[in-house]
Amino acid sequence: MRFILLVLFVGCAFAEEVTKVVDVHYSDRERLVNLVQSRTVNIKIDPSAKFVVLQGQKVEVEGLEDLIKKIDVPPLNIEFTFELVSGSKTAGKVSDFPAGLSGVAKEMKNLFGFQTVMLVDTVTMRTQEGKETGVNGPFPSPTTDPTAPKGNYQIDIRQAVANGIKGSRLVRIGLLRFNGKIAFSTAGNNQYQFSEMGISTGLDVKEGQRVVVGKVGMDSSSNPFFLVVSCKVVE
Repeated sequence: MRFILLVLFVGCAFAEEVTKVVDVHYSDRERLVNLVQSRTVNIKIDPSAKFVVLQGQKVEVEGLEDLIKKIDVPPLNIEFTFELVSGSKTAGKVSDFPAGLSGVAKEMKNLFGFQTVMLVDTVTMRTQEGKETGVNGPFPSPTTDPTAPKGNYQIDIRQAVANGIKGSRLVRIGLLRFNGKIAFSTAGNNQYQFSEMGISTGLDVKEGQRVVVGKVGMDSSSNPFFLVVSCKVVE
């Protein structure tokens, strides 16, 4: 009888436990920790410092550190251009109309039967991803009366985030809010009232394209105003 003795040697090395401090430069630490939660790595936050502490097995800690570094990158800068456009069913003279708005003007004429589409104002703002920002501008006076009160508008953006590759990113606006007022004469007697207007929405805008956000209000002649937005990511 032959006895065969098989002896298996299994190397069992104890996993090395490590503690590592990882700097967090750009991200909100609490949000980051919620995003990279791990069952095997303990993550600690120091409220007064810009870092997180990782404790666990070396391989898993290093893997989590790499993930944090991929997430914690500088936010992109996004530049928005807003164009306030009015439409009228009465033929009129149009001057200084940007060539880039010709497609929007054609669409508005086809949809609403406008004879004239005019650019009222253009304003540009720049913000970082996830930040809140706003800009304001004047409404043109509806009359040549120098005593007529001036109208104005305010545009606010919250939680804009860019996704995709350079040159063709899609910018998601969590909230875009437009509020404005324009003065109009009550009976041609130099007595004026303000007409309030506004819109609040979220939308996606592809880099380099113009998007009609919607109708924001009307003037005293019932001519509507539309808000148009375009954007680009600034490296």
